[in-house]
Amino acid sequence: VQPAYGLMFRYKFTSRWALTAKGQYSNVLFKVNDAWDKSMLGQVDVVAEYNFFNMKLGGYERFSHNYSPYLFAGIGVALHGKGQHFGPYLPFGLGFKWQMAPRWGLMVEWQQQLFFCDNVEGYDILDNTYGLNGINFLKNDLVSTLTVGISFHFMREPKNCKMCVR
Repeated sequence: VQPAYGLMFRYKFTSRWALTAKGQYSNVLFKVNDAWDKSMLGQVDVVAEYNFFNMKLGGYERFSHNYSPYLFAGIGVALHGKGQHFGPYLPFGLGFKWQMAPRWGLMVEWQQQLFFCDNVEGYDILDNTYGLNGINFLKNDLVSTLTVGISFHFMREPKNCKMCVR
């Protein structure tokens, strides 16, 4: 387990659909020749999110909630393997959002990154060990991240009620 640092921007199209752009930096820790080593992993991805519940804080719509589990998937690029390799990956996962206050939110998400290569760590001895990468796409590297984040909503959501005062 290694810490990761990053920023994200989320744009809500509806109360259920959003597009998120995220950049993060972390290290991948692995064991090679009975010794621990790490390599850098810089990532930028864009994902589409689907909220299972209609998310509105204090909304007047029926069945609206201030929390929602969600699924996401998209495309990304990464610089990895001691800064020597650059390539695409598929980010996908699930998460949970909670809108604590009108402009503040808390989110927890589990993301998998399925790389189109087998060289995230940057050591040839660990890459394509059995020569199966050309046949089986799932023999490529898979990296997981658990993200806990606090979000701030820059734009106010419009009120649905005609009688409400901003």
